[in-house]
Amino acid sequence: MGSDSFIGKLRKILEKPQMPAHLQQRGYDVVVPWHRRLLNSIRPPAATAGGGKPMTQQQRRMIFVTLAIAGFGLSAWGVYRYIASAPQRAQAAFEAGMGLLGPADFKGAVEKFSDSISISETAAAHLERGNAYRNLRQNDQALADWSRAIELDPNMAEAYTARATYYRVTGDPNKALPDLDRAIQLDASVDALFQRGQAYSALGQHTKAIEDYDQAILARREAPYVYLARSMARRALGDEEGYRQDQKTAADLQGSLER
Repeated sequence: MGSDSFIGKLRKILEKPQMPAHLQQRGYDVVVPWHRRLLNSIRPPAATAGGGKPMTQQQRRMIFVTLAIAGFGLSAWGVYRYIASAPQRAQAAFEAGMGLLGPADFKGAVEKFSDSISISETAAAHLERGNAYRNLRQNDQALADWSRAIELDPNMAEAYTARATYYRVTGDPNKALPDLDRAIQLDASVDALFQRGQAYSALGQHTKAIEDYDQAILARREAPYVYLARSMARRALGDEEGYRQDQKTAADLQGSLER
């Protein structure tokens, strides 16, 4: 029943409608649209009193080719739509990952950033996945992601700062400095300036550290941790008055932030 039923339905669809008798008698010509002409070319011969004639092999082939072309066109359109929507799908996964960083669901964030990267790889997704890995103490994966972010976007200051911060806190300030220099060259953010000041302090270069802390304070005066860092650098240089002043400012700022 399967194939015979299908052919029967197809024949019914393709049956050529007869011109009304009153039009035939008057000899009218009817303009046939192009799609009708295509269907007419592949219709089986009109049925006779003795029964319908089967379609010829050429007509079957034409039907098959027509259906195949239509199917290919629909498939190609679907693939095109799927590919064209990749940036939107990647962005949606990225935003979902960012939403999980706030509640500290770092494992879930890694999964979402990985989904985003698998759809459309971006430096931002690698940067944030690296940050999530760092919070999970998966340091090798974090370093790999920050380095990949820099490969994809050599002008991403945040990626240099993130990688340098890891180098500094793990006891390698000399390795951190080139990344911080590059980050500050691209964007002299408070974070990058603070981190370079910390690296200089770790190396005993307190005057350079204070210069960076001064710039950071000019950019954001309400950051108590920068005043605390500068106070320590001032004490290391024998500036007790500067040390006490920065300690007091840091305490006042911290108190106002907590209120």
